[in-house]
Amino acid sequence: MHFSPNIYVFLLMLSALMAGAIAVHAWRRRAATGALSFVLFILAVAIWSLAYALELGSTSLEAMLFWIKIEYLGIAPLSGLWLVFVLEYSGLQKWLTRRNLILLFTIPFITLVLNWTNRFHYWYYSEASMDASGPFPLLNITPGVWYFVNVAYAYVFLLLGIAFLARMFLRSPRLYRGQVGIMLAGVLMSLVVNVTYHAGLRPFGHVDMTPFAFALSGLAVVWGLFRFRL
Repeated sequence: MHFSPNIYVFLLMLSALMAGAIAVHAWRRRAATGALSFVLFILAVAIWSLAYALELGSTSLEAMLFWIKIEYLGIAPLSGLWLVFVLEYSGLQKWLTRRNLILLFTIPFITLVLNWTNRFHYWYYSEASMDASGPFPLLNITPGVWYFVNVAYAYVFLLLGIAFLARMFLRSPRLYRGQVGIMLAGVLMSLVVNVTYHAGLRPFGHVDMTPFAFALSGLAVVWGLFRFRL
Protein backbone atom coordinates (compact mmCIF):
# COMPACT_ATOMS: atom_id res chain seq x y z
CA MET A 1 0.00 0.00 0.00
CA HIS A 2 1.38 3.40 -1.01
CA PHE A 3 1.19 6.08 1.66
CA SER A 4 1.54 9.84 1.18
CA PRO A 5 1.15 11.91 4.38
CA ASN A 6 -0.39 15.37 4.33
CA ILE A 7 -1.38 17.98 6.92
CA TYR A 8 -4.70 16.26 7.70
CA VAL A 9 -2.91 12.98 8.36
CA PHE A 10 -0.68 14.63 10.96
CA LEU A 11 -3.60 16.46 12.57
CA LEU A 12 -5.67 13.29 12.77
CA MET A 13 -2.79 11.33 14.27
CA LEU A 14 -2.41 14.10 16.82
CA SER A 15 -6.15 13.84 17.46
CA ALA A 16 -5.83 10.05 17.96
CA LEU A 17 -2.93 10.53 20.38
CA MET A 18 -4.90 13.13 22.29
CA ALA A 19 -7.92 10.84 22.49
CA GLY A 20 -5.70 7.98 23.69
CA ALA A 21 -4.17 10.21 26.37
CA ILE A 22 -7.65 11.27 27.48
CA ALA A 23 -8.70 7.60 27.71
CA VAL A 24 -5.68 6.82 29.92
CA HIS A 25 -6.45 9.85 32.09
CA ALA A 26 -10.10 8.77 32.47
CA TRP A 27 -9.12 5.13 33.13
CA ARG A 28 -7.04 6.24 36.11
CA ARG A 29 -10.27 7.66 37.54
CA ARG A 30 -12.42 4.70 36.57
CA ALA A 31 -14.09 4.65 39.99
CA ALA A 32 -15.90 7.86 39.01
CA THR A 33 -19.46 7.51 37.72
CA GLY A 34 -19.51 7.07 33.96
CA ALA A 35 -15.71 6.82 33.64
CA LEU A 36 -15.65 3.36 32.02
CA SER A 37 -18.26 4.18 29.38
CA PHE A 38 -16.41 7.43 28.69
CA VAL A 39 -13.16 5.49 28.18
CA LEU A 40 -14.91 3.32 25.56
CA PHE A 41 -16.40 6.42 23.92
CA ILE A 42 -13.06 8.22 23.62
CA LEU A 43 -11.30 5.03 22.44
CA ALA A 44 -13.88 4.87 19.63
CA VAL A 45 -12.88 8.45 18.73
CA ALA A 46 -9.21 7.41 18.75
CA ILE A 47 -9.86 4.46 16.41
CA TRP A 48 -11.84 6.69 14.04
CA SER A 49 -9.15 9.38 14.03
CA LEU A 50 -6.22 7.02 13.47
CA ALA A 51 -7.90 4.95 10.76
CA TYR A 52 -9.13 8.12 9.04
CA ALA A 53 -5.56 9.46 9.06
CA LEU A 54 -4.43 6.28 7.31
CA GLU A 55 -7.29 6.58 4.82
CA LEU A 56 -6.35 10.18 3.96
CA GLY A 57 -2.73 9.17 3.48
CA SER A 58 -3.61 6.28 1.16
CA THR A 59 -3.14 6.64 -2.59
CA SER A 60 -5.26 3.74 -3.83
CA LEU A 61 -9.00 3.10 -3.68
CA GLU A 62 -8.41 -0.40 -2.26
CA ALA A 63 -6.42 1.00 0.69
CA MET A 64 -8.99 3.73 1.35
CA LEU A 65 -11.83 1.22 1.46
CA PHE A 66 -9.82 -0.99 3.83
CA TRP A 67 -9.18 1.84 6.29
CA ILE A 68 -12.77 3.07 6.23
CA LYS A 69 -13.80 -0.40 7.43
CA ILE A 70 -11.46 0.04 10.42
CA GLU A 71 -12.89 3.52 11.01
CA TYR A 72 -16.33 2.02 11.51
CA LEU A 73 -15.10 0.06 14.53
CA GLY A 74 -15.13 3.51 16.14
CA ILE A 75 -17.88 5.27 14.19
CA ALA A 76 -20.62 2.64 14.53
CA PRO A 77 -20.86 2.45 18.36
CA LEU A 78 -19.87 6.08 19.05
CA SER A 79 -23.27 7.69 19.67
CA GLY A 80 -24.49 4.67 21.65
CA LEU A 81 -21.46 4.86 23.92
CA TRP A 82 -22.05 8.59 24.33
CA LEU A 83 -25.64 7.96 25.47
CA VAL A 84 -24.52 5.26 27.93
CA PHE A 85 -21.99 7.68 29.43
CA VAL A 86 -24.59 10.45 29.77
CA LEU A 87 -27.14 8.12 31.39
CA GLU A 88 -24.57 6.95 33.92
CA TYR A 89 -23.34 10.47 34.59
CA SER A 90 -26.92 11.72 34.99
CA GLY A 91 -27.76 9.00 37.50
CA LEU A 92 -30.13 7.20 35.13
CA GLN A 93 -28.38 3.83 35.14
CA LYS A 94 -31.74 2.13 35.61
CA TRP A 95 -32.32 2.50 31.87
CA LEU A 96 -29.16 0.52 31.08
CA THR A 97 -30.73 -2.93 31.30
CA ARG A 98 -29.34 -5.80 29.25
CA ARG A 99 -32.33 -5.65 26.90
CA ASN A 100 -31.94 -1.89 26.34
CA LEU A 101 -28.20 -2.20 25.74
CA ILE A 102 -28.79 -4.93 23.16
CA LEU A 103 -31.38 -2.73 21.42
CA LEU A 104 -29.04 0.27 21.60
CA PHE A 105 -26.16 -1.50 19.89
CA THR A 106 -28.11 -3.58 17.35
CA ILE A 107 -28.01 -0.84 14.69
CA PRO A 108 -24.23 -0.28 15.13
CA PHE A 109 -23.65 -4.03 14.75
CA ILE A 110 -25.71 -4.16 11.55
CA THR A 111 -23.93 -1.03 10.31
CA LEU A 112 -20.54 -2.63 10.86
CA VAL A 113 -21.55 -5.84 9.07
CA LEU A 114 -23.06 -3.99 6.09
CA ASN A 115 -20.06 -1.67 5.82
CA TRP A 116 -17.63 -4.56 5.81
CA THR A 117 -19.65 -6.57 3.28
CA ASN A 118 -20.73 -3.65 1.09
CA ARG A 119 -19.27 -5.06 -2.16
CA PHE A 120 -21.83 -7.88 -2.03
CA HIS A 121 -24.95 -5.69 -1.79
CA TYR A 122 -24.06 -1.94 -1.95
CA TRP A 123 -26.54 -1.07 0.79
CA TYR A 124 -24.02 1.11 2.59
CA TYR A 125 -22.22 2.75 -0.33
CA SER A 126 -23.90 2.55 -3.70
CA GLU A 127 -20.68 3.77 -5.31
CA ALA A 128 -17.12 4.53 -4.21
CA SER A 129 -14.37 6.18 -6.22
CA MET A 130 -11.14 8.08 -5.73
CA ASP A 131 -11.13 11.85 -6.28
CA ALA A 132 -7.67 12.89 -7.47
CA SER A 133 -8.60 16.48 -8.38
CA GLY A 134 -7.17 18.01 -5.19
CA PRO A 135 -3.69 18.21 -3.70
CA PHE A 136 -4.03 14.61 -2.48
CA PRO A 137 -6.44 11.78 -3.37
CA LEU A 138 -9.67 11.47 -1.41
CA LEU A 139 -12.37 8.83 -1.15
CA ASN A 140 -15.60 9.94 -2.81
CA ILE A 141 -18.65 7.89 -1.82
CA THR A 142 -22.29 7.83 -2.86
CA PRO A 143 -24.32 6.82 0.22
CA GLY A 144 -26.59 3.80 0.11
CA VAL A 145 -29.82 3.26 2.03
CA TRP A 146 -28.26 1.98 5.27
CA TYR A 147 -25.79 4.88 5.38
CA PHE A 148 -28.72 7.20 6.09
CA VAL A 149 -30.17 4.76 8.63
CA ASN A 150 -26.86 4.92 10.53
CA VAL A 151 -26.72 8.72 10.33
CA ALA A 152 -30.29 8.96 11.68
CA TYR A 153 -29.42 6.53 14.51
CA ALA A 154 -26.33 8.56 15.42
CA TYR A 155 -28.21 11.86 15.49
CA VAL A 156 -31.10 10.48 17.55
CA PHE A 157 -28.84 9.18 20.32
CA LEU A 158 -26.47 12.13 20.26
CA LEU A 159 -29.49 14.41 20.66
CA LEU A 160 -30.91 12.22 23.43
CA GLY A 161 -27.62 12.52 25.28
CA ILE A 162 -27.63 16.28 24.76
CA ALA A 163 -31.23 16.47 26.03
CA PHE A 164 -30.35 14.56 29.22
CA LEU A 165 -27.34 16.81 29.80
CA ALA A 166 -29.43 19.95 29.18
CA ARG A 167 -32.02 18.66 31.68
CA MET A 168 -29.26 18.07 34.20
CA PHE A 169 -27.82 21.53 33.53
CA LEU A 170 -31.16 23.20 34.28
CA ARG A 171 -31.75 21.16 37.46
CA SER A 172 -28.23 21.21 38.89
CA PRO A 173 -26.88 23.58 41.55
CA ARG A 174 -24.79 26.42 40.18
CA LEU A 175 -21.53 24.65 41.09
CA TYR A 176 -22.34 21.74 38.77
CA ARG A 177 -23.54 23.85 35.86
CA GLY A 178 -20.04 24.79 34.76
CA GLN A 179 -19.11 21.12 34.49
CA VAL A 180 -22.24 20.13 32.57
CA GLY A 181 -22.09 23.26 30.40
CA ILE A 182 -18.56 22.45 29.22
CA MET A 183 -19.63 18.94 28.21
CA LEU A 184 -22.69 20.29 26.40
CA ALA A 185 -20.60 22.80 24.48
CA GLY A 186 -18.14 20.10 23.45
CA VAL A 187 -20.67 17.64 22.05
CA LEU A 188 -22.75 20.39 20.41
CA MET A 189 -19.64 21.50 18.53
CA SER A 190 -19.15 17.94 17.22
CA LEU A 191 -22.78 17.67 16.21
CA VAL A 192 -22.70 20.99 14.31
CA VAL A 193 -19.52 19.98 12.47
CA ASN A 194 -21.04 16.65 11.43
CA VAL A 195 -24.39 18.16 10.38
CA THR A 196 -22.67 20.75 8.18
CA TYR A 197 -20.58 17.96 6.58
CA HIS A 198 -23.66 15.88 5.72
CA ALA A 199 -25.48 19.01 4.54
CA GLY A 200 -22.77 19.50 1.92
CA LEU A 201 -21.13 22.52 3.55
CA ARG A 202 -17.57 21.25 3.19
CA PRO A 203 -14.83 23.88 3.18
CA PHE A 204 -12.25 21.05 3.15
CA GLY A 205 -13.81 19.09 0.29
CA HIS A 206 -14.42 15.41 1.10
CA VAL A 207 -12.42 15.70 4.34
CA ASP A 208 -14.69 15.09 7.35
CA MET A 209 -13.66 17.25 10.31
CA THR A 210 -15.91 15.39 12.77
CA PRO A 211 -13.13 13.23 14.32
CA PHE A 212 -11.20 16.42 15.19
CA ALA A 213 -14.33 17.85 16.79
CA PHE A 214 -15.06 14.70 18.82
CA ALA A 215 -11.48 14.58 20.12
CA LEU A 216 -11.88 18.18 21.29
CA SER A 217 -15.25 17.22 22.80
CA GLY A 218 -13.55 14.44 24.74
CA LEU A 219 -11.02 16.94 26.01
CA ALA A 220 -13.87 19.25 27.06
CA VAL A 221 -15.61 16.40 28.91
CA VAL A 222 -12.46 15.44 30.81
CA TRP A 223 -11.73 19.06 31.67
CA GLY A 224 -15.33 19.57 32.77
CA LEU A 225 -15.31 16.43 34.92
CA PHE A 226 -11.96 16.84 36.62
CA ARG A 227 -11.38 20.61 36.51
CA PHE A 228 -14.27 21.03 38.97
CA ARG A 229 -13.23 17.91 40.96
CA LEU A 230 -16.82 16.77 41.37
